[in-house]
Amino acid sequence: MTDYTVIALETTGFSPPVSHVIEIGAIKFRAGSEVDRYQSLVKPPKKIPYVIECLTGIDNEMLKTAPTFEEIFDDVKNFLDDDILVGHNLIIDIKFLDGIKNNFVDTLQIALKVIPNLKSIGYGLENLCGYFNIKPPDENRAIENCLATDKIFRCLKNLNSSYR
Repeated sequence: MTDYTVIALETTGFSPPVSHVIEIGAIKFRAGSEVDRYQSLVKPPKKIPYVIECLTGIDNEMLKTAPTFEEIFDDVKNFLDDDILVGHNLIIDIKFLDGIKNNFVDTLQIALKVIPNLKSIGYGLENLCGYFNIKPPDENRAIENCLATDKIFRCLKNLNSSYR
C-alpha cells in the first residue's frame, strides 16, 4: 500500500459531541512520497481547557479567528477523497469525522498485533517512535503527528507484509 493519506486530529477530549476538534492535519502520499498537505486550526464552540493548551501548545487566542469544523468539513472531505486513511489511534479520530466513510488503517491496532512486547510501556506515538528509533514529534500538533505516524506505518509495514 503506497497510496494513502495520513491524518491526525488534536481534540479537547475523546468523546464527541462533548469534545471538539481544535486542529486537523493530513498528508497525502502517492507511491510512498508526499504529494500534498492539509492543515487547519479549528475553532471549537467553547474555550479549550488549560490542560489541552499545555498538551498541544494550541491556546484559545490561536483559535479565535480559526474556522469552525463545519466551515472546513467539505474541504477536509475533498482532500481525503476516497483515500485509505492512516492514523495512530485513528479509531478515536474517526468518531470526530462523522460523514467520512473512508477505509482506514490504525497504526495502534497494527502495533498491538505485531509488537506484543510493548505492553509494559504502552503503544503511544512517542513510545513507538522510540521503539523504531524515530525522532518523536517536537510538539503534539497534527502535522508533526502525521509525519511520525507515517514513519511508524512504514516500519510496521516492514514487520507485517499484509500492509505492503
